Amino acid sequence: MAASRRYVGFGLHQVVEYVLALVLFASVAHTSGATQLLCLALGGALVVLNALSPAPFGVLRRLSYRAHHGLDLLLAASCVVAVIVWHHDLGGSGLAFGLMCAVIVLGFERTTRYTARVPLRQRSSDLAVALETLGPATRALRNESARTFGRVAGRGKRWLRASGRAGERSSG
Repeated sequence: MAASRRYVGFGLHQVVEYVLALVLFASVAHTSGATQLLCLALGGALVVLNALSPAPFGVLRRLSYRAHHGLDLLLAASCVVAVIVWHHDLGGSGLAFGLMCAVIVLGFERTTRYTARVPLRQRSSDLAVALETLGPATRALRNESARTFGRVAGRGKRWLRASGRAGERSSG
């Protein structure tokens, strides 16, 4: 039985990558040598990637969603390669930062919906188009329900007018 998959929006994806970049930049003060360079490079790459990405938190918006997705994969792979190549120079904290960055980026890459948010107006027009393609039966049902709603609204309006007049007569 396959588990249902939940997706996060692209905005949350960008926020997580910005926070990860801040953590990497903050760790520069507590590390030295190759680990410091790795944290600066990964944090800088995350900031540049998100600054060039589309809305909602992209600044320059030069990349497409698909390009951002591909660069996320490339960034995660480069984290792993950096850890493998410089494992002697990095030490324990450098290995932890490199692998943590790769795991977080890959985890969010797997659960992110790399598309723009669909406006509510477009969703409702898509529903109208879908109902229209279903044929005359749905048109008749839609028209009948609109007439019923109109009748209910009219009766409610008349009832409110009548109750307002009755209240005026009894209070006077």
